[in-house]
Amino acid sequence: MSSAPPSIHLPRLLDVNDLLAETLNINEARAWVLDQRIIPDQIGAGMISELRSWMDELPGTTLAEYLLGGLAADELPFKPT
Repeated sequence: MSSAPPSIHLPRLLDVNDLLAETLNINEARAWVLDQRIIPDQIGAGMISELRSWMDELPGTTLAEYLLGGLAADELPFKPT
C-alpha cells in the first residue's frame, strides 16, 4: 500500500556522483570531460600526459570521486612534476 495518494508525485532524487560516474563510463563522454579538465592552466604542462593516461584507466566511480572531491598529490601513482 502506498503512503502517498495517487495524485501526488514525489520528486525523484538524483545523486550527482552516480550521474557523473555513469556518464564517465561512456568513452566519448569521459574523453570530453577529461579534455575540459586536464588542461595546462589547471594541471601544469609537465603532468598532463601521465595524469590523463592514469585517469583514462580509472573506473567511472573512482574518477567521479576525484573530479568532484579533488585529488592530493600523494594519491597519484606517479611523482608529480
